[in-house]
Amino acid sequence: MNACMQRSPCRIRIAAPLPQNGAMTSPAPRRRILLVSGILAAWLLGALVVRLGLDWADTFPYSPASEVRYLVIAGVALAVAVGGSVASILWARRGRRREKGPGHSVTEPPL
Repeated sequence: MNACMQRSPCRIRIAAPLPQNGAMTSPAPRRRILLVSGILAAWLLGALVVRLGLDWADTFPYSPASEVRYLVIAGVALAVAVGGSVASILWARRGRRREKGPGHSVTEPPL
């Protein structure tokens, strides 16, 4: 006989209780959300560079130089997206180092 059959009413806990007032229990989830948001924003900004760059490039008549313009626009957009992603990752890692406080260096082993 299981515990649910012995007592009435049967109360089964499925998940842990939620924090009150929407507060997060630790800074780690907030940092992860900011990291993902930063990477997503970087790629969206790269897509915006492509869209605006191609609109600008289409104002000129087609010529062999147009292909070079398209490649430059694609390179700039890729650089914006990758650079923004790297910046977001480095920013999140810097925040993690600050949370550990002074004396807890990530690069230096403790003495």
